[in-house]
Amino acid sequence: MLRAFLRTEAGSTSVLLAATALALLWANSPWGDTYEAFWHTSMGISFGDAQFSLDLRHWVNDGLMSVFFFLIGLEVSYEVRLGQLRDRRLIAVPALAAFGGMLVPAGVYLLLNYGGPGAGGWGVPIATDTAFVLGLLAVVGARCPDPLRAFLLTLAIVDDVLAIIIIALFYTEDLSVTALITAALLLAAIVTLRWLKIWRAPAYIVLGFALWVATLESGIHPTLIGIALGILVFVYAPTDHKLLLAGEAVQEFTSEPSARAARRPRCASSGPSP
Repeated sequence: MLRAFLRTEAGSTSVLLAATALALLWANSPWGDTYEAFWHTSMGISFGDAQFSLDLRHWVNDGLMSVFFFLIGLEVSYEVRLGQLRDRRLIAVPALAAFGGMLVPAGVYLLLNYGGPGAGGWGVPIATDTAFVLGLLAVVGARCPDPLRAFLLTLAIVDDVLAIIIIALFYTEDLSVTALITAALLLAAIVTLRWLKIWRAPAYIVLGFALWVATLESGIHPTLIGIALGILVFVYAPTDHKLLLAGEAVQEFTSEPSARAARRPRCASSGPSP
């Protein structure tokens, strides 16, 4: 029952809000120092003398958030190929809204803090919390029209991508060119596999993990890679001919059920898988 609850968007949103409330209470309680100590707990893997370790805060911010944005990239890929964003002109509106949603908060912040010690923090108010945006949409549920959901999702993604780029350009103190070139080569390898229509999950997992490590070592926030990999996943749009064959196969199975007839609809509508 708990697993079924967590699988729903509303259930996941409830967990997110509860965790946020708990974190606020814990961090502002008399035991707030234990909150910081908890997030600085190190976790990692080692093989001989080689070791890769991060604290819990970075595993969440750089690791789990990359997976989250990978799923967001999948949804964007679906919307662009099969959903509300098939008309490319519709992408321009949320993209312009994202630009405005970044420029206005940054401008107001600089107007209030120009010349002061906090002027360098203008990059803080420009980002949108995509997780809370999606959580709000899940709470609204069916009352939120699909075009509005696609608009808000695209706006949040464009805003986050631009924010990550700004962080990389203006807030990265130590940028590793070697790691950045390695990341670019690994991304090119993934694109090549996709172009060659090689759909072997282990190859993508290994290259994707190596790309995440290289991006992390380069100094750029690796959630950008999560978005890129999600968008690169192939979304199969069946042709009208395949849909017609699948419909005929379903009718055949309905009239004369059999094991052979049950396999036909799946074979008729199947296509290359990611």
